[in-house]
Amino acid sequence: MFFRRSILSSTAICALLAIATPAYAQARAFDIPAQSAVKAIPELARQGQIQILASARDLAQVRTPSIKGTMDARIALRRLIAGTPLHVVSDDGQTITLRSDRAPGAGGSHNARTGALRGRVLNSATGQYLRNAEVRVQGTDIVAYTGDDGSFLIPNAPQGEVTVVVRYTGLQDESTVTMVGAGRSAALDIKMMPLSFDNAHGSDHNAITVVGTRSGQAAALMKRRSAINAVNAVDADNFGALTMGDVGEFLKNMPGISLDYVEVDTSAVRIGGLDPKYSIFTMDGARMATATSNNNAGRQNSFEQMSITGISRIELNNTLTAGMDADAPGGSVNLVSKYAFERKKRLLQLQVGGIGTSDSSFAGKYMPDDKKHATIYPSGQISFADVFLGGKLGVAINGSYNANFVEQDRVQTDWSYLPNGTVLPYQVMWRPGPKFTHREAVNGAIDYKFSDKLSFALRGSYSFYDVEYFNQYTYLVFGTSGKSYATADSTPTHIVVNANGTGTYVSSQYSHRYAGTPSAIVTPKLEFKSGTWSAVLRGAYSSSEYNFRDGSHGFFQRDDTRVSGIGFTLDRASSESPSYTLAQTSGPSWSDPNNWAAVSNSVRTAESNAVNHQYGGNLDIRKQLDFGIVHASVLAGGSIRTNEWFTNEGSYQLYNYTGTTAIGGLPNTQNYKFGIGGFDAGNLRA
Repeated sequence: MFFRRSILSSTAICALLAIATPAYAQARAFDIPAQSAVKAIPELARQGQIQILASARDLAQVRTPSIKGTMDARIALRRLIAGTPLHVVSDDGQTITLRSDRAPGAGGSHNARTGALRGRVLNSATGQYLRNAEVRVQGTDIVAYTGDDGSFLIPNAPQGEVTVVVRYTGLQDESTVTMVGAGRSAALDIKMMPLSFDNAHGSDHNAITVVGTRSGQAAALMKRRSAINAVNAVDADNFGALTMGDVGEFLKNMPGISLDYVEVDTSAVRIGGLDPKYSIFTMDGARMATATSNNNAGRQNSFEQMSITGISRIELNNTLTAGMDADAPGGSVNLVSKYAFERKKRLLQLQVGGIGTSDSSFAGKYMPDDKKHATIYPSGQISFADVFLGGKLGVAINGSYNANFVEQDRVQTDWSYLPNGTVLPYQVMWRPGPKFTHREAVNGAIDYKFSDKLSFALRGSYSFYDVEYFNQYTYLVFGTSGKSYATADSTPTHIVVNANGTGTYVSSQYSHRYAGTPSAIVTPKLEFKSGTWSAVLRGAYSSSEYNFRDGSHGFFQRDDTRVSGIGFTLDRASSESPSYTLAQTSGPSWSDPNNWAAVSNSVRTAESNAVNHQYGGNLDIRKQLDFGIVHASVLAGGSIRTNEWFTNEGSYQLYNYTGTTAIGGLPNTQNYKFGIGGFDAGNLRA
């Protein structure tokens, strides 16, 4: 009832304008936005100073394009009603009468006066189809955004000649004129060009030829523009190939997040400052399993279990939509796989290289296992993508191999806060930490288009990451946090310690560990799109493991020895300097292997496992609605997910060394050298 009164009221306005406005055959300035005909017709009559009569029933549910410029009023009227069911039935020079071609009772039927526009948008510089490109029907408020394969569908384009304008950040706007038949579909293939740098102002400069581009920033802007939630997206081509294919190295360049580190490696992400367990990772919308190096942190994803190989972009969702799991108050990070329909041409790419760090050398190095190891490793990545069966089948495969070496050296000074207000060190720790990491990963995508409306996709990814490290801790201990055995005249830069039984000692705590992390995810998806409706049925299986190993790999996890009752001096240039000079002054010589005694229960092995399997499925239904200039989407659906978790924390198995000499408890190496100025703990030679 309210709608009917509104229409009648608008008609009254038209009649009022008809009485009050004489006709003049002269140009007028027009500025009429795209809107309903109920508002546009009276506004044109007012700006053109002409008389227009039209039935409220004929104007109902008719939308008109924008008109702007100086022209004759009748020309402006013809442009305004072009592509609509309205037409002029009489014009006596004073009054113009409009009628509609719609049959009585047609009401809100769109098929009689609209058609469909469909097509794809290509970046001609890169040969890739553009996602999230804006496709707009000029002169109307009708707009659509391209999907991942660059395709778009406008189901309600006005009939007749229309101008389609495509916009994408960093590229020239592309305009195309096409005819839309009522109830029919028009196809468009649009190629977008890079921004022009021509000699528009007559300046003398060299021609610029674009042979390739990285479009990550533009893709991020277009994603944010088209998304219904707060999201930031970064394309993988923003940074090129990353060492070790590490997702953490990629995310450190994204705004709005912070990262947790373990030594030199990224381990977890914090969104909005929240603990990592309040954020989730998905791949192609499917939840990833969560076994981590911290076995009891079951909700927390770790970068060890994922690879950037085969990933097209990463999306950071600061707010969630109805189709996302609601148990992530921090937000979610979605890894989107590459697939063949993104490209117009076949892709076959091979990259090979080497990985070395500042700790690497061309010659091998002896490590605490007394074996020589390479410290520069080969790396490689291969990519293939192509479309078969006349554009119906797409196949994409990406694989990579990376390995590296790093020394995680560390010097740590712990302080005593004494009752008299004096602050002195009570313990100094030195640790060389040779560390070897390696990752191999593969990502695949198979897509099949049954029709323009129905498609099937299968995504899969596998990553295996492992690490082996030798942490050879050497502690020089001369007190506790509340007590120091340093002499009264000691300072933070010159420390004198007299022998004090078991209170002053040097200990060697040799740690050797290996960890392997296999992870996999498979996500089949069936998608249906028709006009303003879409439905996605997705399944998912994800698994992840984190396995600590030592004894089964031929070594112990810990092996501790010490020399007690020692005196020494400890000097350094400043209280901030990590460089100490040591000199033993009393007690058993720490340079004699026979003085090193095995600590009780010092030989330790501790193997542990964390395994997570997740199974899930979800159905998402989406309906697009238009309320005049307001566009809305209604989402509905449901999901189910099961989680199987197994963990074995790995209770310690402790042993005592019972050999004839204490040297059996030390890492007795012939070739490996670990030197600390002042003594030789750790590089003893038999």
